[in-house]
Amino acid sequence: QSSSLQVISLANCNISDEDISILAASIKENRDRLPLQALQLSFNNITCKGLDALTNALWGSRTLRELLLDNNDIGERGGHQLANILPHIKTLQVLDVGFNSIQSSGMRTLMKVVAETQHLTSLSVSGNPIDTSAAKAVAYALAYNRSLTCLFLDHCLIEHEGQRHIVAGVVSNSRIALRKLTGFRIGRE
Repeated sequence: QSSSLQVISLANCNISDEDISILAASIKENRDRLPLQALQLSFNNITCKGLDALTNALWGSRTLRELLLDNNDIGERGGHQLANILPHIKTLQVLDVGFNSIQSSGMRTLMKVVAETQHLTSLSVSGNPIDTSAAKAVAYALAYNRSLTCLFLDHCLIEHEGQRHIVAGVVSNSRIALRKLTGFRIGRE
């Protein structure tokens, strides 16, 4: 087992779906010898096609703690793909999928899984539009999740009604661990 390579940081490297597929195959092939704790793939050109290869490679990882996929183009389908894999990476604590064009359906699916996941401590969905329907899903996640300490909702264009739903989700959870919520002001200005 290689104990030296624990972090792969390939942020802003112009990585395409083809490139990520090659990396994913290598990760999958070397999973037992590679105690990968962090995979940083921010600011690349990864779509749901590349994400599919990556999620297949990461499925069941027992060491991954941080997955940064912000500023790619995984879109709606990517939100669904991450929702499918999240329960199967029980060590994952930090997930950043900000600025990925995840629309309402993908956000709702992801948040339903976040509600049931008790290992994730930090989640960023910043830069993905959150309409009222998605805001209700965020509220649901916050009402039931007990592990999230940080939730980043910056630049999500959340309207007042959606903000009210999210705050209601926080308030309704007496066992909430949340310490940081960004994206809108709570209370009077």
